[in-house]
Amino acid sequence: RANDVPNFTLVSHSFELLSRDRLRANRIVKRRFERFCRALSRMPGVQSATYKDNPPALLTTPPAVPLLPHNPLRTGERMIEQALSNLLYGAG
Repeated sequence: RANDVPNFTLVSHSFELLSRDRLRANRIVKRRFERFCRALSRMPGVQSATYKDNPPALLTTPPAVPLLPHNPLRTGERMIEQALSNLLYGAG
């Protein structure tokens, strides 16, 4: 949004929200996804849509978009979430 990027595509799979045995919801991943959706909904000038409702614009030149800066705390938080998720929702 701050870099005037016209589209952002989020790709996910339904099984990502499930335990590995697919018998229960992975609440850690579900909570992370819900936080992400809430953050998007609060951003001025940002809207969500499907490709059917709002197809992405065809760009002749992709915009130069800076990467998110490395954040050791964010990386550590993600690693802890993944480890906990594997412990609670892994197979077996």
